[in-house]
Amino acid sequence: MTLVIAATVSSVCAAAGLGKNLLKSRGYPDVNPLSVVAAISISLTSAFELGNKANNVRNGWRMLHAGIMRYEQEPDFTSEELIGVYEKAEKLIGDVNAHPKL
Repeated sequence: MTLVIAATVSSVCAAAGLGKNLLKSRGYPDVNPLSVVAAISISLTSAFELGNKANNVRNGWRMLHAGIMRYEQEPDFTSEELIGVYEKAEKLIGDVNAHPKL
C-alpha cells in the first residue's frame, strides 16, 4: 500500500512540476527526483504483483473469518472443518513471488 501511495503522490507532484529544480541547483542533471520515485514505486508494485497479493490476503481473511464464525455459531461445524477452511485460505493467499516479472 505504501508503494501505491508513493507512486500516486510522486506522480501527481512531478506532473505539477514540484521538485524539478530540487537537484539542479546542486549541479545534478535536469531530472525530477519525484519522477524517479514514481517510476521505482510503480515498477516494484507491478513486478511483485502486490495488488494481486493484497487481494488474495483479504479474500483469505474473509474465508477464515467466515469459518471461525461458523465454528462458533454452528454446533455441527467441527474443528477439522475449520482447519480445512484455514488450509484453503492459506492456499488462496499463496507465497510471495521471489522471482519478479520484469
